[in-house]
Amino acid sequence: MEIEKLRLGNIVEQGYISTIQYQDGYMGCYIHKHCYDSSCGDWYKSKDITPIELNEEWLVKFGAKKLDYKQYNLNGLIIQKKKNGYMTWVNNNLPVEIKHVHRLQNLYFALTGEEL
Repeated sequence: MEIEKLRLGNIVEQGYISTIQYQDGYMGCYIHKHCYDSSCGDWYKSKDITPIELNEEWLVKFGAKKLDYKQYNLNGLIIQKKKNGYMTWVNNNLPVEIKHVHRLQNLYFALTGEEL
């Protein structure tokens, strides 16, 4: 996974990102395994980090409301189900593809300044 696409707090398959740094000759992340105790995490090289596919369950966890069979409203951000993931539009005309949970987290933060 490209480490440049991650931020602190992003959720990936292994847990949530708590540190991003260069260690032992590799860029990587310290990832907590879905707990807040520092003893339950591990160091992962960027190539070993797995993104989570975005799906309806994650949208609901983040507070999105289903509008119809393929559209969701996440605090004003309209997200539409597509064949291979999800799509939203920035400023009503710039399409942005969202395939992974961390991508939605990053986009939402960039647009609102708030974490999901």
